[in-house]
Amino acid sequence: FKVMVWLVPFVSPDSTTFRLLESQGLLLRNSKGEVGITRWWDGYSALLNVLSHHTVRWFKEGLEKLREMGVDGFKMDGGDPEHFAQVTGESVAEALRYTEAFAAIGLDYDMTEYRACWKHAGTHLTQRLCDKNHAWDTTGLASLIPNGIAQGLSGYAFGCPDMIGGGQYSDFYELGTLEPRCDVDQELFVRYAQVSALFPMMQFSLAPWRVLDMRHHIACIEAIDMRKLYAGYIATLVSEAATTGRPILRSMEFVFPHQGYAGIQ
Repeated sequence: FKVMVWLVPFVSPDSTTFRLLESQGLLLRNSKGEVGITRWWDGYSALLNVLSHHTVRWFKEGLEKLREMGVDGFKMDGGDPEHFAQVTGESVAEALRYTEAFAAIGLDYDMTEYRACWKHAGTHLTQRLCDKNHAWDTTGLASLIPNGIAQGLSGYAFGCPDMIGGGQYSDFYELGTLEPRCDVDQELFVRYAQVSALFPMMQFSLAPWRVLDMRHHIACIEAIDMRKLYAGYIATLVSEAATTGRPILRSMEFVFPHQGYAGIQ
């Protein structure tokens, strides 16, 4: 199996790494020349200044060390423009250059997944959909196919849905513990697996056997078996996308244009 490491461009202020990078001028600074601190997820962090080639070189040196240890690829999270904008005072639109620069780092590696990306359509980067809720509506399950189709049409063919069941940690675990919540909607979890099975790729985070009864667990296995059945066809579409940029996940309208499929609700 392949091993990918989850990485972010954030640095905890109370760390030796922060002090080292601050002294070398590799962290993003505000208009006063001070290292900027932004809130991300459950804490506050400084940002790597990936607009600087010195910072990118330092970061890539770390990636190469991980590769020497046997790591196959990288799951790059963060890089959202709003964090850059909070530090620099720029508009979010202007701050997209930070997102573009962070995503460009992944172009030098075979296996790199991003959630936030800008101006890298037509490349080999894997593009994950944004975090989805454990919900049936468009904050969760109902958004997967529309978002996946739009992603492919935007030039990001190697699309990946969020974690099966939803990617919000608090939806599955009691806060402050590693204990699974007992109110997981088992049918919803299965439907997530079934939809994800025919995407270019699918990913589990919470193990099905931890939260599902046997009937629903078997349904997830059947979804994976369905993917195996179409694996050869999906691989063919992947190869085609690598040379032509055509989407892997395609709407009926894309395959059969001007036959009324776009208007089907």
